[in-house]
Amino acid sequence: MKFLKELYKKYYYISPLDLANTAETNRLANSFWSLKCFYIASAYLIFLLVLHHNNLKENLSEIILFSIAIGICLLSFLLNKIVKKVPREKAYIY
Repeated sequence: MKFLKELYKKYYYISPLDLANTAETNRLANSFWSLKCFYIASAYLIFLLVLHHNNLKENLSEIILFSIAIGICLLSFLLNKIVKKVPREKAYIY
C-alpha cells in the first residue's frame, strides 16, 4: 500500500504552492477578461441605445441580455479584487 501511495505522489501530487501559482494566474486572467467583456458589452449597449432609441421595445431582449452581462462582468472583476488579499499559501483553497 505504501508503494502505491508513493507512486501516486510521484506522478499525480501537486504541491500547494504550485496550486497557488495556478490560482493566481487564473485570477489575473479572469480579471483581465471580465474587464474586457465589461467594456465590450457596455459599448454595444450604448451603441444599441443610441442607434435604436426610437424603437427600444423591439430590442428589449438584447438590452436585458447585455445589462445582465455587464452586471456579471463587473461582479466578477470586483470579486477578483477582493480575493487578491488572500495569502499565497492559502490561495489554492479559494
